[in-house]
Amino acid sequence: MKRFIRTIWRWFVSWNVGLFSALISLLAFRLPFFISFLIGISIGVMYSLYMKKKRKERSIIRF
Repeated sequence: MKRFIRTIWRWFVSWNVGLFSALISLLAFRLPFFISFLIGISIGVMYSLYMKKKRKERSIIRF
């Protein structure tokens, strides 16, 4: 159950980071919508993978 909750949390956080990044690139840098959308998706996926890797490294250190 803990693993499921961590996965949902990771998705929630990375989705929000991606959305925020897309809005920043759209509004601050005046990029087209499609480019901003792709930037948001890529940053969200990269952040999710980063969180997953960080969690694995943390669990290795504990044992």
